[in-house]
Amino acid sequence: MGPPVEKCPDNLRQPEHAFLTTPCGDEFIDADLRYLRELPWSESSIGPISTWSRELLVLINLAMLSPQPQLFLLGPDSIIIYNTAYGRLLYDHHPLYLGRPIGMNEALISNAHAINRIVDRATTRAKPANENDVTFFFKHGDRLQETFLSATMVKLPEPLRGYHATTYDTTAAAVQTRRKESLKAIMDACALASGMTSFWNAMLQGISIGDGDISFAMLYRAEFHEEYAAEADRQRHVIDDQNFTLHGKVGSEESARLQQINLLSNDPYARCMKEAVRTGNPVLISVKNGTLPSELCKESRQRCYGDDALEAVIIPSIYSYGSEVHALLVLGLPPRRPYDDDCANWIHSVHQFFANTVTTFKLAEARAFDSAVKRVAAVRAEQILQAELVVQKREAELQTFSLNEAIEAKRQQEYFIDVTSHEIRNPLGAVILSADSISISLSQIQELVKKSVSAKLTIDPSSLSELLEGMTESVDTITSCSLHQKRITDDILSLSKLDSNLIEICPSSFKLSSFMDSILETFKVETGRANITFGATQDASIKLHDVEWVQADPGRILQVMTNLVSNAIKFTATVDGPRSIIIRVGASKTRDVPIFNGLIMTKPLIDPNGKTDQVKGDIYLWFEVADSGCGMDAKERSKMFQRFSQASPKTYSKYGGSGLGLFISKKLVNLQGGSIGFNSETDKGTTFAFSIGASRDKAPDILTNRSSTTLPIRKAAQPNNLSVLLVEDNHVNQVVLAKQLRRVGYTVFTADDGQEAFDFLKSSRHWKGHGKSSDLPRVDFICMDIEMPIIDGMTCTKMIRQAQQDGDITNHIPIIAVTANARSEQLQAAIDVGMDDGISKPFRIDDLEKIIEKVVV
Repeated sequence: MGPPVEKCPDNLRQPEHAFLTTPCGDEFIDADLRYLRELPWSESSIGPISTWSRELLVLINLAMLSPQPQLFLLGPDSIIIYNTAYGRLLYDHHPLYLGRPIGMNEALISNAHAINRIVDRATTRAKPANENDVTFFFKHGDRLQETFLSATMVKLPEPLRGYHATTYDTTAAAVQTRRKESLKAIMDACALASGMTSFWNAMLQGISIGDGDISFAMLYRAEFHEEYAAEADRQRHVIDDQNFTLHGKVGSEESARLQQINLLSNDPYARCMKEAVRTGNPVLISVKNGTLPSELCKESRQRCYGDDALEAVIIPSIYSYGSEVHALLVLGLPPRRPYDDDCANWIHSVHQFFANTVTTFKLAEARAFDSAVKRVAAVRAEQILQAELVVQKREAELQTFSLNEAIEAKRQQEYFIDVTSHEIRNPLGAVILSADSISISLSQIQELVKKSVSAKLTIDPSSLSELLEGMTESVDTITSCSLHQKRITDDILSLSKLDSNLIEICPSSFKLSSFMDSILETFKVETGRANITFGATQDASIKLHDVEWVQADPGRILQVMTNLVSNAIKFTATVDGPRSIIIRVGASKTRDVPIFNGLIMTKPLIDPNGKTDQVKGDIYLWFEVADSGCGMDAKERSKMFQRFSQASPKTYSKYGGSGLGLFISKKLVNLQGGSIGFNSETDKGTTFAFSIGASRDKAPDILTNRSSTTLPIRKAAQPNNLSVLLVEDNHVNQVVLAKQLRRVGYTVFTADDGQEAFDFLKSSRHWKGHGKSSDLPRVDFICMDIEMPIIDGMTCTKMIRQAQQDGDITNHIPIIAVTANARSEQLQAAIDVGMDDGISKPFRIDDLEKIIEKVVV
């Protein structure tokens, strides 16, 4: 069965009226027929449908079923009747325009001259009249849609009064033709461009010629700076594709905000530009999503029918990802055209032309740059050719110089090894002989004791006293020689650190007067033996600048002072007449301290790793060491502060030394931001002075603001009631150190490695569950060697501290690191893993006891 037939009005029961009430199967046509049938035709100039001729109704029936847009103009006021296909062209105006005089249909009558023209032609000619690509603007949603229509019109035969027209939607073809013409205008304008800048201007000029396809245009060029290219001997552009400047535009508005664009900003417009740069593809921006600035919408008011722009496309000057972006072109889309596939394809063509042209100019610039490079290379090749003989001669001279320098360096190194070996072996010989002397003296004492016991006689005091004095002298000799060997070893170690840039300046707070007293105490015995008057004074500048406590590196200052005072003792001990060494300290606000006046100053050393002058402060401390020794002549003075160097060959043979002390002192002074100089005359003595950067400091709170409630007083450790666990893998060192500790009153337990030490603690009263039983050993502190087999000192310390943290060890046991490595970094590493302090071998019992008193409460 077919679709139901609507009830036919009484006045429409003729066969020719059947199509108005009988469904055709197309819901849209049926709806339009229903709308047509229900219009108040009786009020129109052509009367009710029942009065329409059979011929007219047949024509209307055929037209309504046709897929081709068709319309009729009927009656004296040209009432328009059109089919469903034509209604689709009218968009939102359908079906309102159906059945109304054409003069009432605003969208159609806007192009009345074209309508009148085709009607006149159809009236006066026997053949059909044509009108092509007539522009209409039909409302489509919230905007007008540009539509191009062509039509063929004929006059209806008598007795019918009116016209019939068949229309064609030619929008796609018309717009495509117009876009081709716009692109051609752009290409023609750019044909004579000779460079980037002229191309930018030509591009904008070509865009301004057309009107219907681009509502506005903004051309942004990337900022750049000139950079000299040595290989081409010319300037070249270096592009900054993060910052763009408006070069020019086609439009009617001015906006200062959009003159400069930084792609790193969070502005939506800039973010879309960044996306175009990143991908190399066009990016659509619009008012709807907030990416098209409102200022740009107004740019189209003098183009594209005067509407505000709603959409635009950002086109980069590249056609693929990763290329250098020279410009961005922002093209406003026509407000009355949709951004469909045809529009996207046309934008693609514009983008391709824009990017290809920029690439062409870039290649031309690159070719010109390459040509310049080749020209410069040719000139330089000629210059190199001319200079080749000179270079060869210089290379030969340099090889000769390098060879001589290497030979001299090898000679100096061999000399240094000879001197160092001699300096170590000489005191070593004295140590061995002194030890033999002590051994013989002890044997003689044993014989005296045996004889006195067997004969029941009293030991001869004079003989015993003589033997003891000899032993005392031997002990003093061993101590003195050992200290001398230690200084030689320290010099070699310091030199190695300086060569490897491992020495760091570590400022700490100390009292200046106490520091000077420690220097006097250090050399008191040595100067006393040589009958040298040794004293220290403070310059008036100390009080003037209120210097009492300072922030500096006392260890490095002491190292320099030790070198200078040791040298002064050597060169003063052998002179006749009064012998004196006076050290003096002062302060200055400036680096050029007055004490340097009249001295020969050394040039600062240049550190390739940038470690020169590590210390900066508000004052400069200066130190002076003046002696009444033998002095130096001009030749000897010229060799001061040189590596492996002494004043003369006889200096070593007479006074000894490695020739490193002053060289090391100079580098240490430089590292502390100071200077060093000297002056000397034969038989009149020598004066050395140096300065270092420092900062004035306040006395520590523990000294100036002691509180009995917050700072409990630490009692000095008493050896006679302290127990020590000595962990040392070297059996000789273990036996000697244990014997010395027992002699001064300590109870000593020993372990050969870290595992044995940890096992010993498990059996002590400090282990959990053992209580405080007096039957178990007590450990008040541990002396821990670092390098040991099985478990080393670092690992053992970690195990002890972890056991303490876990509660297996019930109290904190102080641990003192004992190591033969004198590097401060290793001592600091030991403290970092849980040790309380450390001491470097070799050391004396007095030095160890000072540390024990510090860590053991």
